[in-house]
Amino acid sequence: MGKLSTYVVNKALDHVLKNDSFTQPTHLYAALFNGDPSGAGSECTGTEYARVLVDNWDAAASRAITNTDKIEFPEIETDDWGT
Repeated sequence: MGKLSTYVVNKALDHVLKNDSFTQPTHLYAALFNGDPSGAGSECTGTEYARVLVDNWDAAASRAITNTDKIEFPEIETDDWGT
């Protein structure tokens, strides 16, 4: 399960509690990390690696949301993205 960044949580709270408006991003992407993304981890790198577009989300229900499409990263041919 992923988690929201501090930036996104702060923006959502500001928006809901009327402190500031929040404009939806044009696109959303999923990324792969080596380690904890909010800790000492780092995003994978390599010529074959790229973030994946994930723009098809269902409406939230019961404090959860799911994506409509399967999220697939390309198979690694020559690069080493880490473990």
